[in-house]
Amino acid sequence: MDHLWQHRIHPEEAEQVFFNPYVITPNKKKHGPKRFRIDGSADAGRKLRLIFEDMSGQVARVITGWEL
Repeated sequence: MDHLWQHRIHPEEAEQVFFNPYVITPNKKKHGPKRFRIDGSADAGRKLRLIFEDMSGQVARVITGWEL
């Protein structure tokens, strides 16, 4: 979560992206098959791009993110 704070993203905002309309695409191959990019928005409308790892069982580990 340190990477999120560096981009001034609160963990709550990152979580909200997964519950609002979003688009998911695979992340760069060099990072592994379970890493994805999600573009969406927090409840307040802030548009965010997050990189996360699919931990299975509907669990995601957010690695970093930034505002679009």
